[in-house]
Amino acid sequence: MRDSHTARFGWLALALLVALTAGRSAAQQPNRSVELDAATVAARAEAARNLVPLLEDVKKRAVNRTQVQMGGGAPDSPFAGTQTTLFSVTVGKRDTVVDPQVIQAMDRLMKWQAGDRASSADAALFDAWLSELSSKATALSLQSSGGACDTDCVVRTMTQLNERWGDSPRTRGELRDQALLEALTAAVKASK
Repeated sequence: MRDSHTARFGWLALALLVALTAGRSAAQQPNRSVELDAATVAARAEAARNLVPLLEDVKKRAVNRTQVQMGGGAPDSPFAGTQTTLFSVTVGKRDTVVDPQVIQAMDRLMKWQAGDRASSADAALFDAWLSELSSKATALSLQSSGGACDTDCVVRTMTQLNERWGDSPRTRGELRDQALLEALTAAVKASK
């Protein structure tokens, strides 16, 4: 009989301890509003104004299945030993097809007014995309001995085509567009 009272008392004491601990940790945490604070909303609106226009080039590359590349594609002439063409164009076909839902998401973001929280679906899509971009920008920053990226760092990383995007200035835009597309694809998949 005593063992059952001791067991009940032990369980009661444990439940009381858990309740008190949960109450204390909830009391110690600041009461956060469901809405974002004004500084965060302003930073996200500014980020949207800088990042969303980059999707125009991403969409062109995603929709256009053929890839046209200027220069460097003509072989040297067997007679002269150097290139004898004034310019050359290389045309190839890309293997990857972009998901139509990702194209629709690009269209939604390009039509969305930055900072408009009334269209919550578009704002949520942008927030998810920004979160994915933050991961990519942080990875690029860590490679160049930087730290974790905040919203301003994400905007700087995605808008400045510097050596973070590779050694060749000719391919930096393509690499950045690929990162933007991958981040948007991940955001769209996560929202399904």
